Amino acid sequence: MGCPVNENKMRVSFHPDQRILLRSI
Repeated sequence: MGCPVNENKMRVSFHPDQRILLRSI
């Protein structure tokens, strides 16, 4: 996604589904 790991962690808090997307990668 081109986002820093820190931002990804924050995004997961707002979007639980994002966690699954990150795992897919």
